[in-house]
Amino acid sequence: MSFEHLTFKEKTLVEIVEKYVWNNLEGVEHFPYGYETYIPQDIRNILGRFSVEDNPTARHIRHAPDALIVRQTADVLYLIDYKSTTVPMWSRRLIGEISRNAGRNVQWQDIGVIHTTSYDNYVKLKEIGVKVAILTYIAYHNRLLLCDYIETMDELRRAPVAFTDKGSGKDVINFDASQMRTLQEFLVDTHGAAAAHIAPQIQRACTELQQRLPVEHDRRSPLHPDNQ
Repeated sequence: MSFEHLTFKEKTLVEIVEKYVWNNLEGVEHFPYGYETYIPQDIRNILGRFSVEDNPTARHIRHAPDALIVRQTADVLYLIDYKSTTVPMWSRRLIGEISRNAGRNVQWQDIGVIHTTSYDNYVKLKEIGVKVAILTYIAYHNRLLLCDYIETMDELRRAPVAFTDKGSGKDVINFDASQMRTLQEFLVDTHGAAAAHIAPQIQRACTELQQRLPVEHDRRSPLHPDNQ
């Protein structure tokens, strides 16, 4: 079993975090759990005929989190999903709209992205007591690796379609990344990891992520190199 079903960016994120973080946490198992991991292609073809918007069962199956985390002592268990964002929001109008809706000044560096159907599925799982964590790499944020449970994510805006030259075109939710814990804080709080041990590993992960998944400004952004 593997994470081959993920997008290039998410697969890269999993590879790097697994190498530097999960493989260096003694007694913690990180195991693939997502849709394509355990459902054969012929069944996926059938399931693809169901609308994830109208059919909660299809949404639950097709948008299952990517992996499960369990400690060998069996006192820690949760599902985890990986998100990688390299293209920052650039529109002053949208950033202003988000700030007005939030009732506070929201910086573009703090605006993260998650697909709406995935987010809604994780919220539903949370409502029945399932613990779902989101591990996200935001290339333009001052804290590159964040990890926290879905209930801590502050929804800022739902967009009908993500119109960007780099985006997926799927409906998305913007969230406030500043409200999430860093991966280091999450591991210390949840797994009792020693900060002195895990901090250098996370820094190595961040360095490699910045090299392999750098910031990509939309070509309409004033920060795009062609517009400087």
